[in-house]
Amino acid sequence: MKITNIMLSNRLGGIGQAYLDYNEALLELGHTVQGICHYDGGWREATEQQMLRYPRLSMLNVKEKGGPKVLPSLLKIRFAVSKFSPDIIVIHNYVRVGMLATVGIAPQVSITHMFKCKHFEKLNGVIALTDELSTLCQVRGISKDRIRIIPNMINGPFYEPSLRSEQPVVKIGGLGRLDKEKGFSDLIDAMAQLVHKGFSVRLLLGGKGFEEESLRLQVQKLGLDKHVEFLGFVTDKQAFFEKIDLFVIPSTEEPFGIVAIEAMKFGIPTVATAVGGLKTIFTDGANALFAEPANPHSLAIAIERLIVDPILAHDLAYRANLDVQANYSLPVVSKKLDAALLEWAGPTDT
Repeated sequence: MKITNIMLSNRLGGIGQAYLDYNEALLELGHTVQGICHYDGGWREATEQQMLRYPRLSMLNVKEKGGPKVLPSLLKIRFAVSKFSPDIIVIHNYVRVGMLATVGIAPQVSITHMFKCKHFEKLNGVIALTDELSTLCQVRGISKDRIRIIPNMINGPFYEPSLRSEQPVVKIGGLGRLDKEKGFSDLIDAMAQLVHKGFSVRLLLGGKGFEEESLRLQVQKLGLDKHVEFLGFVTDKQAFFEKIDLFVIPSTEEPFGIVAIEAMKFGIPTVATAVGGLKTIFTDGANALFAEPANPHSLAIAIERLIVDPILAHDLAYRANLDVQANYSLPVVSKKLDAALLEWAGPTDT
């Protein structure tokens, strides 16, 4: 098939990563892909790197994704997609813009990367990342027969966890957009509690976002300057995960949580809040430890358990590593994606 894959965010985050993963999965399946992404945010450069490996991938960039200046982008997208003549169109975000730009060209589908389901009722198909998001779509009027539950995916290689040896400082990782719903303020408060109890810990916090300045001020007020390091946006995920001993996802809401399957891939023991997609990916006490959302004390207790019990930490990471390969690896998920897109596209000549 010929597939147009549209992602218009200019912010660094999981939706952009999902767009790149879709490119790779569809190309590995033998399809021809037209990637449409925002000029900024690093997605253009990342798509260019994919194009070096996959001759069947082409790319279009746009700079406006909404507002009064969006019309030139709409026309640019429409012209390029019409010329490409896809069998199906996948829209990751800014669904209304993607739909308007490509209406009438080919069947349109989108993914529930957020809890919003605006305009989804007009789509030919909806990819719900979890059962919870599928139910939400149905509550908002989308018929069940147009929904397929397909999680986000991650490619290998997968790294076997190692048993943490004694060391002077336990390095804790956090990764994601530095926005309120990601809960990093709670994680910093939890770090303060751990330091107060005498634990030698250091938080490596990767990401950029609207809350960065307030988080830096919080670190200063709590006297944690020597215990928290802001890394900015992390491009080398392997290098990041190789630096840390434990990983924490303190979100107060999380539709899916790509960082969760990234930690599982690299064999890192994880503490996560029991919200959204994290409740689907993890099972408390089996492949991660849960903490209550918006509760720094609960986070601190769970982190402490993994610090003082490296065998527990290793066992959780080991089972998580097996789970991510069985349920979220690119070869496994791409088969489900392929079947759904073929169904929605109908008979094709490509």
